[in-house]
Amino acid sequence: MPELSVAIELVTEGDQISVGQQFRVQVRVQAGPTNRVKAAQVYLEFETAELEVITLDAGDALEYLLQKSTNNSTGHINFAAGTLGTSVSSSFILATITFQAKSSTGQQGTYIDFSPLEAPRQTKAVDGGANITGELTGASIVAR
Repeated sequence: MPELSVAIELVTEGDQISVGQQFRVQVRVQAGPTNRVKAAQVYLEFETAELEVITLDAGDALEYLLQKSTNNSTGHINFAAGTLGTSVSSSFILATITFQAKSSTGQQGTYIDFSPLEAPRQTKAVDGGANITGELTGASIVAR
């Protein structure tokens, strides 16, 4: 039987923006009929000199908000949600983050990425009590 895993990815509206511009990043969970999700938690990091979180909004696939915090001083985003009902069996948006570009990043850009996979800030998707997390894909932004 193949091992089941759920990818979690950050999807941006575009990869090039202007300094001062706001842009959204969606946290997408790639669930499916054979890799269902009961809960998901993401812990993200960003460069505070270049980006600032404006809002963090929950998606609607998981009914219970378990954790929601941002810290523009440390560059941390913490978000978790789950359901007591039936596991989600299709891809969904876990959360949407609105950022504002504070300064130019140069051509190399800046990265929004998942925290190192160490407790207590460990990104994962869960079903039936099992961690079914697969690939994690961050996002790169160039601000000019």
